[in-house]
Amino acid sequence: MSNKKTFYKTTWFMWLALILFAPAGIVLLWVYHKQYSKNVKIILSAIFAIFFIIEIIVGNSTDNTIQTANTPETTIIPANETVPEPTSKPDTEPTPEQEQDEKIDVVLDVSVNKNNGKPIFTINTNLPDETDLMLTLKGNKYTGQTHAIVENGVAVSEAFSSKGKAISGKYTLSVSMSEPKFQSDNVRATIGENGENMSGKYVKTSDVNNSKFINGDFDFSLSLPEDVFDFSDYDEVYKDIDISNLKIKYGELLSVVYNDGTVVVKTKIEPSYNNNATIAQNYFNVADLVKNHGFNTCKKLSYWAVADMSDGTEGKCISFDLNKKIIKELYNENIVENKLGEYTTDLWILPSLQN
Repeated sequence: MSNKKTFYKTTWFMWLALILFAPAGIVLLWVYHKQYSKNVKIILSAIFAIFFIIEIIVGNSTDNTIQTANTPETTIIPANETVPEPTSKPDTEPTPEQEQDEKIDVVLDVSVNKNNGKPIFTINTNLPDETDLMLTLKGNKYTGQTHAIVENGVAVSEAFSSKGKAISGKYTLSVSMSEPKFQSDNVRATIGENGENMSGKYVKTSDVNNSKFINGDFDFSLSLPEDVFDFSDYDEVYKDIDISNLKIKYGELLSVVYNDGTVVVKTKIEPSYNNNATIAQNYFNVADLVKNHGFNTCKKLSYWAVADMSDGTEGKCISFDLNKKIIKELYNENIVENKLGEYTTDLWILPSLQN
């Protein structure tokens, strides 16, 4: 009888089986190879079992990928629908009609919030966001300018005023957009590098470089608040002024009379904490009327105040006049209000207040 081992009992076949098909190799290791210790067999079995599991996982993933890549996409179309005809690839070059659609027929729709004599203008437009508009308001020897930036199709101005004071009368608002080179990149992307995409009645062409810009004029009649007056427009020689909406800072306003360019103001005051303060409150009254209520428009202002006397009668306690030059200086804040008495004419103060 031959002592030659059957091939599957050999060591080389065991190792080949472990590599190619680990479960068979592990069985051969434990059954026919007693030369390896138990610990060695456990280690080898664990190692080749792990390799075998990894091979299975990797193999399944690869198969799924190949199958997905090679499987054509199937679209199921209901029986009552027809298969759409394939369309040709659109031409990448815009047609003349498409180019025409990109043109902007510029719209400027301007409205005003009179804002108590300090108007705020709103411009609704189809110009792109970030467009920088210049707004210029002119009229009645007044000129004011401000910028407004278009956002979501709307540009809103700051309030126009004359040194913080209300304005009234007929005005023209000019809305303009400078040449495109002064606008942002986003704006030029829409209107064109030279404004060539803009058209309409507000679009003008520069004589210098043929670039486009915008300019439009809009007329407005601005009225004053009910407590602000413009005496320069009065045609009457004499007129009692409606003071129902007018208040003074200290005391009670009794009457205002216009008399051929001179405005006469009569008030009733209360004593203050000392004589100087009682006198000064009249200067503050006049300064408020001149700066905030249109009394700077009169040629001359005559002011006098009464108060209740200690004997129960009502008597005059102070009076003075302001000429046109002093009124203008006071309006322009070149005179300190509580020092106004130094600039008045015909100043009279009740002797008891001078103590």
